[in-house]
Formats: sequence, structure tokens, C-alpha cells
Amino acid sequence: MGVPVIGASGAIYGLLLAYGIIFGERVIYFMALFPIKARYFVMLLGLIELFNLMNNGLTSGVANLCHLGGLIVGYVYLVVWSKIRRSGGGGKKGGGRKPGRRKLRLVVDNEADSDGGPRYWN
Repeated sequence: MGVPVIGASGAIYGLLLAYGIIFGERVIYFMALFPIKARYFVMLLGLIELFNLMNNGLTSGVANLCHLGGLIVGYVYLVVWSKIRRSGGGGKKGGGRKPGRRKLRLVVDNEADSDGGPRYWN
């Protein structure tokens, strides 16, 4: 007999995976003591969930399988989304906007004492 599962932890694990892939080189202080790169932190959390699932099975009261499912769905979504972005698709006829033409520029450093004018982040 199945037990209903309520919560957003699977989605949070999907977001963690996306953070680990996109910003994998950033340093996170695990338990506020140990510096670890984001990609290894996400791998560690995934391994902990897999270990808990193998030890406790589905009877532990924690939805470990949903956490692992969130990691998998987050990875699949990120791969599919990046392929759509690279192909230029976006629902418009003709492939979306043209590559190389950005409409928005964010100014990172626009102080008066900077040499060479403002620097842009694209």
C-alpha cells in the first residue's frame, strides 16, 4: 500500500543539481567548516540520499527516492533546456532571436574613476 508524499524537497534537489552544474567551481562551506566545491557538494548529497535509500528502503519515512528523482529530473531538464537554447528555439517561427544580438546589457562597474568606460556583463 502506498503512502502519499508531500513536500518540495525533490524540486529543491533539482535546483541543487542545476546550481552544481552551472556554478560548480564555487566554494561552499559544508557544515560551516569544510570548504568544498559546489559540484562535489551536490554529488555528496546525492550519494548520501542513495545510501539512505539502500539502507532504509522505502520504509524510513523520508522520501529518498523523491530526492533522487529530483536530481535526475533536474539533470534531464537542464540538458534539454540547454539544447533548446543552443538551437535558438523559443516558440517563435524562424528559430527565435538571432544569436549574438542581445537587447539587454547589465552594467557591472560604472564608477567615474574606472579607466576605459563602463564594463558590461553579457
